[in-house]
Amino acid sequence: MRDSSIDFLRTLGLCLVTLVHVNTLYSVSLLAYFGVPLMVFVSALCVKSSDTSFSLKTFGHRASRLLIPMWIFQTLYWLIFYKLETPSLYTIIQSYALLDLTPYTWIIRVFLILACLSPLLVRIANRLNHIHI
Repeated sequence: MRDSSIDFLRTLGLCLVTLVHVNTLYSVSLLAYFGVPLMVFVSALCVKSSDTSFSLKTFGHRASRLLIPMWIFQTLYWLIFYKLETPSLYTIIQSYALLDLTPYTWIIRVFLILACLSPLLVRIANRLNHIHI
């Protein structure tokens, strides 16, 4: 069953992240910086409520949901800005591998790390809960 409160938090987080990237009032920007931690929190809620069994298939599915849109973004980014920046082939390859600091790709690394660690962290949390009960 779908939890509308999680949908609300996800929408709020996306709006806050969007506000950070547009020219807005400084006070609004300060509030909007809460968007990324909120999105990480919402991701953790979703992991907790989903099947947390870890397999390569599960990780592959999670990774593809992150990487395919990022690679599409990277392709568009380099098509538009290639002439302005004249990057080396090494820089472009690094950006597709998320090893470079190409704008806005750092958060994908965070989510990939969470995708790898979340099943283990949920298992640890469940064991700790059973010990303390």
